[in-house]
Amino acid sequence: MMNQLSSFFSRLGRSRVFWLCVVVMIALAVRSGAMEFTVADQAAQDRWAIILFGEMRLELPIILAIFASMFLGGEYDGGAIRNKLIVGCARWRVYSAALVTVSAVAVGLALLYAGVAAVLCWLAHGPMPDPSRLPVYLAAVLLVCVAWSALFTALGMNCIRPSVSIVTCLAVVGITFLICTRFLLAEIIAHDNCPEAALSRFFYNLLPIGQGDQLRFIETDSLRYPPEALMPYSAMFIVLTTGAGLPLFLRKDLK
Repeated sequence: MMNQLSSFFSRLGRSRVFWLCVVVMIALAVRSGAMEFTVADQAAQDRWAIILFGEMRLELPIILAIFASMFLGGEYDGGAIRNKLIVGCARWRVYSAALVTVSAVAVGLALLYAGVAAVLCWLAHGPMPDPSRLPVYLAAVLLVCVAWSALFTALGMNCIRPSVSIVTCLAVVGITFLICTRFLLAEIIAHDNCPEAALSRFFYNLLPIGQGDQLRFIETDSLRYPPEALMPYSAMFIVLTTGAGLPLFLRKDLK
């Protein structure tokens, strides 16, 4: 397993798409932070939450979808994955190493964005008034990043063409976004405590888009779950997507 991780991470350092994603995340953080200097008449606590977690709802998944598709697709194009299997590496080890690598990049990008944005937010609004809830929110956000990574790894490891993989990953992000915002959330609001609302709430909490939407604000209301309640859904999503992607890869013909 360690040899597989070392191989993936060594290629990661030479990946142009990885460094491009790093630049894009820094640019997004600088853009969001610069906007904070023009914001007035809003509570500092709300501003801190929005700038730290706002981009995690849609922008980060899109960037991560592009990275995972291009990086894993490059592993196929270069023959690295096939070579690992030829020399006798277990398929589950290769898949696990890919998942850990993509997850590490997702967490790293999220922390990079939050770090740059936090510096600019501090300059604009001063220290966060009440940081007591920040660690648990950040932990929940990072777990959502791993959930996205599990999904994109499942798709990327089972698609040898980067072009097809990237279209599929982006389409999944767009479809889940529409499902969460146009259907599930509407059902939750319209039916309140009815069984339909309970089922819609379950899927809204399960999908990373829904989780990210609820984690954009520190304060919760009737439509948002606290991060402690969302973490089990993230873990469930990781198990489900890996449970679907790994068996497909184990049976995949790479000749």
